[in-house]
Amino acid sequence: MAHCIAAFQQPYANLLDSSGAPQKYDLPSPRSRPSSNRLLRLFRDLRLDRELYDIIFNIAVFTGDLGHWFEDRKCPFDPLELQKHACLLMYALFNWYAEGGKERTPLDQSVCLGLLIFVVKASHPYDPSYRAIILTTVKKLRAALTTTSIFRWAKSPDLLLWTLTMGAVAAQGSSEVAFFSQYCSVAFADAGCDETTAEELLERMKKCLWIPNVFDEEVKRLWTQMGLVKGEEEDQNEMPNGQEGGLISPEINEDDIVGMLTSARFFPNKK
Repeated sequence: MAHCIAAFQQPYANLLDSSGAPQKYDLPSPRSRPSSNRLLRLFRDLRLDRELYDIIFNIAVFTGDLGHWFEDRKCPFDPLELQKHACLLMYALFNWYAEGGKERTPLDQSVCLGLLIFVVKASHPYDPSYRAIILTTVKKLRAALTTTSIFRWAKSPDLLLWTLTMGAVAAQGSSEVAFFSQYCSVAFADAGCDETTAEELLERMKKCLWIPNVFDEEVKRLWTQMGLVKGEEEDQNEMPNGQEGGLISPEINEDDIVGMLTSARFFPNKK
């Protein structure tokens, strides 16, 4: 799936079920899954495409399961199964986006691409090379956002902030970061976040799709650096858990990205 997302091309393997549709998330859960109605209402209020909404439902269930796995290391979920289902969800989003073509509205496309960034990041929580996978996605998200009126988000303003946050996180180190920084400044101010603390804003994001163990620290740091929330300035090159920034050059092309991913996977210690 890394090549599929990085180059926005069909994957080498067939990930469709017997009916020709992307497989659904069906991982049995050892826990009682809480209702996602409040979260799904945020997406429903935007009147999104029905097929995309069905994918969002599956992502909501997956997010709860993955969050549970991060919080409880005794959780019986098989991490390989979670990774497999993350790939299936990535493909479902890619397939929806690719098959619809010009019929998809810019708003629907923006949500889809934000979701794709979310799933890729969530399934590569400590691997900075994930930004190479989604560089093309970030560019497509910028294009979709520029053709979507901000008023189209009026019924779910928190989803706009969430989508922009996903884009800003993924755009770090690329030429796209300036766009997301500028748009965030406008949208966050318009949403009344001028005097909001990072913790208060996180509470709003947690009403959307969110995994605290994956996103909290990095996003708080990014919001502070961008001047979106009250807080002290931090070292812009500092990353959580001692990671390197994983920043990528804006001049890197798609073939280079695939090569980087292959090298990182099979030769992780090679400098």
